[in-house]
Formats: sequence, structure tokens, C-alpha cells
Amino acid sequence: MIFNWYVNGDDKARVMSCQKIAERLTELAIPRPGESMRWKQTRGQSETWERVAVQRIIGAETYAGVWRYGRLIGGAGKQKMRPIDEQIPVDVPAIVTRELWELAQAKRIHNIKFSRRKTKREYLLRGLIYCGCGRRMAGTSGTTYYCTRRYNTGGGEACKEPFVKGSAIEYITWGYVMKLLTNADEFEEKLREAQAIEAAQMQPKQKKLQHVIALLKDTELEADEIARAATKVKGIVAEKLQAQADEIDRRYQALQARKVKLHEDLKAELTDRNIDNLLQFRETVAVGLNNPTPDERRLWLELLQTKVIVTNGRATVTCRLSREGTKFDLLTGVQLSTLLNQNQ
Repeated sequence: MIFNWYVNGDDKARVMSCQKIAERLTELAIPRPGESMRWKQTRGQSETWERVAVQRIIGAETYAGVWRYGRLIGGAGKQKMRPIDEQIPVDVPAIVTRELWELAQAKRIHNIKFSRRKTKREYLLRGLIYCGCGRRMAGTSGTTYYCTRRYNTGGGEACKEPFVKGSAIEYITWGYVMKLLTNADEFEEKLREAQAIEAAQMQPKQKKLQHVIALLKDTELEADEIARAATKVKGIVAEKLQAQADEIDRRYQALQARKVKLHEDLKAELTDRNIDNLLQFRETVAVGLNNPTPDERRLWLELLQTKVIVTNGRATVTCRLSREGTKFDLLTGVQLSTLLNQNQ
């Protein structure tokens, strides 16, 4: 249930953070891990689920059927995580499918990438706005965005793109999204069109994923053979086998990383379920669209994969529902034209 909530949202297709999941588990009176294991409760200990407990569950590979022996190294109070290639994987009964677990890990990576990072001001477009030079734009301590290459301390030419007033670019971007959301029929039609385009683009990645999975299985067989041989040899032969084992392990870790990345990319595909969730979520918040909360605005920008590119005082706003980009003058906020965005 926790993994499904985290990856797919609740029964109303609302995205659930670890904090929201913790609150829901507390409301449902689901026993916490300590209670389930009948650990002795510390005096004054809260009876509510904590966000970190949910995070720990979601990140634990044991739920997908792999428990790792020797994860920690060091004595009590000074323990640290042992490198994964030095841990020993042990098969255990899985509670969730491998696919669901890896989708959850992909979402964790996404959330870290777009986290607020304790900013004093909530920047609506954090991680979504780019300078025309290709670099991301960051929010200042005030209310503006600037190119991260503006203060180029690592050498090379600094970017000259002017500061962008936050209130102006955020207003323009949200207006663009509002226009998409207010027409229900057109919104679904654009979703279906985008689905067809993305499905065609995702086919090569599906094939790559199948190839990577096959290579992982072959690598595991190689590892088994090396492990069996290592018990029968010693001396220089054992050293040679160890070198082979190290190479196999490096290859395996690289394939695993590639597999997670492909899962992350494929997760972004507009499946029928994703579309149903988007449509249902739209109906859920439609009443409040004229005055949405900052979190609701941010959620819609992410779901629609909104992207803003600023060049020479003008902004081009695009999203996943169309290959068209709408261009605005940042000084006046006036829409200039609708352009075909070749980068989408």
C-alpha cells in the first residue's frame, strides 16, 4: 500500500509525499514498524508514523526480495554504509514487485532533484526554468531568477542574460497552464495526442531496457561461475579470478544504474493509467483552479512537464501536451507567437 501510494497516488489520483503517507497511516491506525515487531516503547515516544520511517521502507531493497548482508561497517555509534559491491545479496520473499520498487526509486531520485533545498522563498519554477545558453536558472534571495553561468567562477565566459522578475515569469507560466486545464475536452484530446507521440519515442527505450535486463542475467551467471571456481583455487589463479570478479561487479553496477535510469525515463510515459489519473485529478481540483495553492501549482507544472526557456528578455513556455511553444515578452507579458519547439 505504501509503495502504491508513493508511485501512483491515492484513490483520487492525488500524489502522496512520504509525509502525507505517514499521516494517512496514522489516521488508519496502522501499527508502526516498532509496534509490529513488539519492540519496547520508549517513554514519551510518539504514536504517530514518522516521515523518515516511510522513507526508510521505500528505500529498502528487502521489500523487493533482496536483503543485503554486511550493509553497515564500524562499531556502534560510528557505523557507515559499506560499499554496495562489498555487500552480499541474499534472496528473500518479496512483498512488492521489482518493477514497483524501481519505480519508487526513480521517483525518489526525481524528488531529490527537484527538492526545495530549504530556500527562504518558494520558487514555483525551480528546476523547470532554463537560460537560452543551456544552463538552469536559479532563484535569488529576493524574487528573481538568474542564469547559473552568470557568475562563472570556474573560468570561461559568463552569461549576460538579465535577471528575470519572478512574479512576471511565474504569472506567465501559470497562465499558460491554466489555458490548458480549463477546457476539459481539449485537455483530454491533447493528452491522447501526446500519448501517441511519447509511445513511439519510448519504444527504443523499452528495447534497451529488455537488453539491459538480459545482460544483467548473463552477468549474474558469470558471477555464479566465478564464485564456484574461487572455492577450488588459490595463489595466482585466485588473484586472476578476483580481478575477473571485480570487473564483473563493476559491469553489474553500471548495468543496474542504466536499468534504474531507463525505468525513470519510462515512468514518465503517458500510459492509460497516467491519463486517467491526470483527468481524475483535474476534476478533483477543478473547483479551485482559479485560486490554487502553491503546492497544487507546482504539482501541475511537474505533471505536465512544463519547461521555460529565457532568451534575450523573452520566454518560451512548453509542456508535454504539445510540441508547440508559446513565446512571451517578459517586459510586457504579451504573448508574441506560437512556435514549433524542435527540442521537445
